[in-house]
Amino acid sequence: MNLDKIYLAQIPDEGLILNLKVPSSDFKDLDSEVSESLGETSFKGSVKKVGSRYIVSGRLTSDVTLQCDRCLCVYELKISEDFAVYFALDKPGEPGKRTRANETDSELEDIIHDSINLNETLFEQLILQIPMKALCSADCRGLCSECGAELNKGECGCDRTSIDPRLMKLKDLLISEE
Repeated sequence: MNLDKIYLAQIPDEGLILNLKVPSSDFKDLDSEVSESLGETSFKGSVKKVGSRYIVSGRLTSDVTLQCDRCLCVYELKISEDFAVYFALDKPGEPGKRTRANETDSELEDIIHDSINLNETLFEQLILQIPMKALCSADCRGLCSECGAELNKGECGCDRTSIDPRLMKLKDLLISEE
C-alpha cells in the first residue's frame, strides 16, 4: 500500500488495520531538517469510518536525535504516543467546506480527492511530540557563562556571580566603606 495516501475506497467497513515501519526518508519532502534527525518510525493502528468521518488512530514510536538547548550535547529522545486524528470529507469542488453544514470543528482534518495523506498525519504527530525546549535531562546545568565548560561534568571554578550593571555603583559604595 502506498503510504502517501490511503484511498477511502480501500477502507473496508470493519476498518483498515495498519502495522507499518516508516523510514525517515519518507518524511524528507515534508521537512528535510527534522526528518534527518528521526530514526525509523513505527505505527500500529487503524483507519476507520465512523458516520461521515474517518479516524486514524494508534501508537506511534520513533527515536529523535536532538541537541540539548542548555549544554549543547546530542541525545536521543524516544517518542511513544497514542493519538487519534479525525478527518471529514470536503464538498466536491469546495475544499475546506464540510459535507454537512454543522461540521465546523477546527480539529477535523480535510479529506481531499478521496484520500488521507498518512505520511503527513504521522509526521505531524511526531512533530507535536518533540519538545520546544530540548533538554538532555530535567536537571541539566548547561554551560558556564564565563568559560563555556559543560557544568554537568563538574564545576569549572569560574566566578559566575553577576551583578546587574545598573547596580554596579552601589557595589562600589560597599567596597569604599570597608
